[in-house]
Amino acid sequence: MANDQIYPETRECYHFQPANPVLPEGLIQLAHGTAAAIYDGGLLQVHRRYLDPARGRTGLPEHGAAQVDRVGVDHVGVTLVNADPVEARTVLLRAGTFGEHQFGEARISGADRGE
Repeated sequence: MANDQIYPETRECYHFQPANPVLPEGLIQLAHGTAAAIYDGGLLQVHRRYLDPARGRTGLPEHGAAQVDRVGVDHVGVTLVNADPVEARTVLLRAGTFGEHQFGEARISGADRGE
């Protein structure tokens, strides 16, 4: 990629995809239920985002996993899993990447809260 000879003004948005060794599309689709940003530096738009309060950062907590199983016009379904056999984890969900969405209702089912 560093030796690319094509001028930025003439290359298409998909130009670097074949040369980029990082392929996040599958993980993004699984965890967020949306397509990956199509160009380098593109903004990822999702229905909801994950926050790790223990580390004070965005993303899933360590040993955390997410699978989006439903996406509709007015709903999104996600399954959250803590793969750590010992420690409980907390994850916060915020609506929308840019604050363009809001949660009207949330349902928790099949949860083992460790209580």
